[in-house]
Amino acid sequence: MYLKDVRFASFLPVAALALAIANFLQFFSTSTGQISLTGVFSDVPLHHPNIEAIDYLAEKNLVSGYPDGTFQPERLINRAELTKIVTGSVYGSLDIENCLNTISSSDLYAPNLLFSDTALHHWFSKYVCIAKLNRFIGGYPDGTFRPDITINFAEAAKILSLGFQIETSRTNDSNPWYRGYVQDIANENAIPLSIQRFDQSITRGEMAEMIYRLDANLRTLPSRTYDEIDI
Repeated sequence: MYLKDVRFASFLPVAALALAIANFLQFFSTSTGQISLTGVFSDVPLHHPNIEAIDYLAEKNLVSGYPDGTFQPERLINRAELTKIVTGSVYGSLDIENCLNTISSSDLYAPNLLFSDTALHHWFSKYVCIAKLNRFIGGYPDGTFRPDITINFAEAAKILSLGFQIETSRTNDSNPWYRGYVQDIANENAIPLSIQRFDQSITRGEMAEMIYRLDANLRTLPSRTYDEIDI
């Protein structure tokens, strides 16, 4: 081998690396020529633990974020938001839209398929309608839904288990009441490692992670078990 061949051979790995970097930068470039360091939303960086889940839901039009282009993954999710995304994952848009057609348009509040604090004109009413019709939300003893309050993990586990119709071995005498639902979610490897307590209010990012794993049937990702979560 000539000396020039040796020099050329030693250059090949460097050239390959440079080409790989160029391809990477081209792949992640935006239409403006800037390098994108985020996913679909401007506040979800590529290293965010829930980015795959958030982008997955966005691509399926299950989440749309806020008008400023953010998703706000660390923001706590409320009952109305969770109900919307679960129903959107499980039911078709036609089923969701048609649910409200069973309610008389002359009634501002419909106690049969809605709640006393859920009016027909509320943006979340159609999602609440289909969720209540299929019995994976039940509201509170006073007949309210309380759409704006944040939801904790135990409550979310019940909605997810019933909403996704996870096959279960739970019994009516489960103690505490959420044990069976949490075990259902754990059996699907759908509890993010960030969940540490049953009464922990969940974030929008954690919500996305759980629904992503259930909807995409992912069972290989690290997940909490029931016994690993504190009361």
